[in-house]
Amino acid sequence: MTKTLRKFMSLFVAFSIFAAPVVAFSADDDFIKGKTAGEADGSKAGQSMYFWLGCLLGAIGLIIPLVSDPAVPSENLVGKSQSYIQGYTEGFKTKAKDANFKQAMNGCLVGTGISVGIYVAVLVVSLMAAPK
Repeated sequence: MTKTLRKFMSLFVAFSIFAAPVVAFSADDDFIKGKTAGEADGSKAGQSMYFWLGCLLGAIGLIIPLVSDPAVPSENLVGKSQSYIQGYTEGFKTKAKDANFKQAMNGCLVGTGISVGIYVAVLVVSLMAAPK
């Protein structure tokens, strides 16, 4: 090899070694920004449908938000990098599942409270109406 080619190759290798972490860091930075934004939006995404499922179905209503995948809003992803989209989707789904589960848990507690209240009312009425 000639000296010029060796010099070019050594400069190319040196540049590749130093430039690769910068590109990787910026991709990770986009991922982290997307994940943070997705978590912020996902924590506000609890749907009232899961409250009613928990209220009406009890413990079965608690399983549904754990096995269902929340839909990611696409309007927040327009014009973003692939790494950002990946991070946003991951963060949104994690937090939205938690928010949906909390809605179902609240519904389950309310449904249980209503059921216990009805049971106690029926028990009191039947005891008062019983012959002495």
